[in-house]
Amino acid sequence: MKFLVLLTICSTSLPLFVYCERRVFGGALASPGQFPYQVQLEHKGKGICTGTIIDDRWVITAAHCVQEKDGDFSIRAGFVKKSMGEGQVRKIAQIVVHSDYSTQIAKQDLALVKVEKPFNFTEGKVKNISLSDDEWPSKGERTCTIAGFGLTENKTSGELRFLQVKAFHGQGSCPCIVKNFRLRRLVCLASKAGQGACFGDSGGGIICDGKVVGVAHMVMDRRSCQYFEAPDRNIDCGSESVYAMYMYVCPLLDWIKQHVPSVPATPKSCQGNIITPSLTILFMCLYIIKMVCF
Repeated sequence: MKFLVLLTICSTSLPLFVYCERRVFGGALASPGQFPYQVQLEHKGKGICTGTIIDDRWVITAAHCVQEKDGDFSIRAGFVKKSMGEGQVRKIAQIVVHSDYSTQIAKQDLALVKVEKPFNFTEGKVKNISLSDDEWPSKGERTCTIAGFGLTENKTSGELRFLQVKAFHGQGSCPCIVKNFRLRRLVCLASKAGQGACFGDSGGGIICDGKVVGVAHMVMDRRSCQYFEAPDRNIDCGSESVYAMYMYVCPLLDWIKQHVPSVPATPKSCQGNIITPSLTILFMCLYIIKMVCF
């Protein structure tokens, strides 16, 4: 079986990963309770994205998954195969999208979803997972795991499958990305023929050393240096030319903690990654005032 992650983009009006039924292509079949933090975000009863439970009331996902839709969302947790049962279904009480989010690369594509009723952790099939505040290893490369419901041998499986991937962060980690502020905000996955990531899993987390380090964001073709917001017949998934980008959560922990107090704060090792355009403008204004007044 080919170990290849494939997400077919099903809507051209929204950014990556939205309104998609097909996600993990190949990979290994997950067993019940193996990924108890994995949830499916549903819109009007249809699965559209993946999320990760970080607290008994909160799920983290991508902002593009919840933008430009009405409020008819729900969260489904605790299942690896729909035919085996519905799992725990929760209505949504609140959605918080990062205020600096935009459809540009590395522009805080992150959202928090609060459920009306807490998840039941006593059954064992549903559980939260921690967000990582660990410093990224100096070697730059980590072996991590992604999981999702979707595609195997070109047929929709409706089963939770997972795949081990190589993840990179820092200088040289994301081909075609040259601006340092973007590199500091991204985790990128390696791809090679027949193995690796194409589109990743919409809004899903990448797990390294048992903690969430990123949330699925965009896809880049290193040959053309173009990122994809819609399907393209020329995409060669599984080749070395296509890789997935994830939003790095470490620099955003302080923002998440404002809404979910149980998560760790942003460590000093990540605080240099959170400069925003608004802060840049502020520093420019202060510099101009200094030049004029002193």
